[in-house]
Amino acid sequence: MRHLHPEIDARLGWAHGVDPAQLMTDPELRSRLSHSYFTMDDEESPVVKYEQFDISNDECPYPVSIRLYRTQSKSATSAVVLVHGGGFLGGTVDDQESDGVAREIVTRTGAAVVSVDYRLASQEHHFPHLHHEVLAAFKWTCSPGGLELNPASVVLLGASAGASLCATATLELRERSDELPAGLVLLYPLLFKLSPPADSPYDIDRVPAIFRILQPSVEFMFDSYLGPEALRSNGVHGSLDDETLDGLPPSLVVAAAYDDLAGHAHEFASRATRDGSVVRLIDVPGMPHGFLQLPRSIDQVGRSLEAIATFVDEQTGPR
Repeated sequence: MRHLHPEIDARLGWAHGVDPAQLMTDPELRSRLSHSYFTMDDEESPVVKYEQFDISNDECPYPVSIRLYRTQSKSATSAVVLVHGGGFLGGTVDDQESDGVAREIVTRTGAAVVSVDYRLASQEHHFPHLHHEVLAAFKWTCSPGGLELNPASVVLLGASAGASLCATATLELRERSDELPAGLVLLYPLLFKLSPPADSPYDIDRVPAIFRILQPSVEFMFDSYLGPEALRSNGVHGSLDDETLDGLPPSLVVAAAYDDLAGHAHEFASRATRDGSVVRLIDVPGMPHGFLQLPRSIDQVGRSLEAIATFVDEQTGPR
């Protein structure tokens, strides 16, 4: 499919002509935007109960809030640490991209899902705080006080900016010669402050401007998270522009065709493969950034969820 999926026009087309700057001042617009992907007729994600609580360990100086999704038996031999997107400044664990994907993973694989309700970036809360919250959730999942799982049975999964946090957390584990997760899943990732070029479809302008992520927006999001100083955490930057990508666990990278960030996914796959890491790249046709907010009844969404579940099973062993 070399054209934008017709469902995107049907669900998001109302936003053509809306000034992206309105999002900063119009709460009604933000609410409409967040509810654009689903309609009343869509089938909801599977029913999976979760618990919400705070965890503490040495990876983070303050408690980290998580949601723990499990099967009814509450027994799991594998887990996924899930990190939502939102450009470091937004997004919640309630988003379909987070809550819905968590339910799908539990239902399709039997793995537990630890969804990280990390604090959003601010002047007081910036790099490396957010990715240390991801590290805290990963360590808790593997600890006797948590799910007591071997790191080789835990996958880190992040969407957009959440993918960046998963990647830098894994790089910090690598730099510390610590145990790595079984795999990385990077969904339409935001990874580089300087966006690599993307081979965008000729009609990408059919995606409304408020769903586009152009270079000024990328810089704004990273500047908001990284702050004015070029800090490092155990030798790791907050973006991957200057990082080597050797020694990573196997990765599944999902790119959306109608996404200005598609170049980030392709660049990561190319550089990580060149550096000796194992990467599987999936290009999803007809879809914009954030398409896992859409219902699984759309073929590209359903197939992407199945690819994620298959990867989790492959990397963590039989359930």
